[in-house]
Order: sequence, then structure tokens, then C-alpha cells
Amino acid sequence: VLQHSLNITLPSWTTTTPDLTFTSMSDICSHYHCLTCNKDKTSVTSINLANMLPPYELTGTIPPEIGLLSTLERIELNSNDQLHGSIPSEMGKLSNLQYLHLHYTSLSGSIPSDLGKLTSLKELFVEHDKLHGTMPQSICQLRTTTTKKEKKGVLELIQADCGGDEPKLECATDCCTQCHK
Repeated sequence: VLQHSLNITLPSWTTTTPDLTFTSMSDICSHYHCLTCNKDKTSVTSINLANMLPPYELTGTIPPEIGLLSTLERIELNSNDQLHGSIPSEMGKLSNLQYLHLHYTSLSGSIPSDLGKLTSLKELFVEHDKLHGTMPQSICQLRTTTTKKEKKGVLELIQADCGGDEPKLECATDCCTQCHK
């Protein structure tokens, strides 16, 4: 699904090679250099398609089916200016996700409030893209607490286009850790 939606043309992602047959998740984990799997090679924990260069650059959109990859801990799709469309709200189902890097893309629209369900999230990078609106309070709450007795959330870094006189993304002062123009 990811290959089709993102129009990935990497030789290692194509399945049209007649002698390339995957009989298990272990085969997939061993074959794709841009995927990291758990120790048992039974599930994907990381997708790193950052900084893809021609002729292998990413184009297309992030499919909503990405929300089905429940074991993902890291998604790096940054520095792919042909990656467009919106951030699917289904990404909010990725309860193990710790790192979401979507900066330097052509993603547009608003940031879905469902990302506030990512209670394991440590880094959210959404700067230098076409996203606009307001950083959802549900995401900001992953960083802040209401009383000193409460444990601080795990979200340490939020980088967004919230700086300058006319920011593309409004961000509360105690929310975004780094605002870009």
C-alpha cells in the first residue's frame, strides 16, 4: 500500500522482479533497507524514507492505511518535496510512535488533532512545509501538565512554522519548542 500511494520507485521496494518472492515478514525485513523491524523480524518498527534523491524520490501522499502499522515507532519522510496531501488522521492510531519527521515536504492542510493520541511521541517535526492553522491543543497537552504533581509528557520537541510576523501555524508559547519562519 505504501509503495503504491507514495509512488516509490526504489528497486528494493518494487515487487515486479520475477525472482523476488517474499514468503514471510522476515524476508521483507531483510530485503528493504528503508525498514527496520523488531528483533524477531515479525513487524516493522521504523520507516526511513528521508532525503530520497532522484530517481528514487518520494512522490504522492501518505496513505491512511499507515495507521494499520501499529508497531511503528519511527516515521521519517522528511526532505521529500514531492510528498503532498494532508497528514492522515489515522496516524493517531500509532500508539507506539515516538518520532514523526515530516519536515521539508509539500504536505498541506491542518495538523490532525488525532495526533494528540500519540502518547509515546517524543519528536514532531512539521516545519518547512505547507501546513497551516493551529497546532492542536491535544498535541500541546503531550508536552504540558496542569499541576506540578503530574508527570510531564514525553513530547520533547515540536518544530513548526510558527515564527515570524505571519506564521503559517499558530502555536501556543508553551507548546512548540522551535518556531521557524
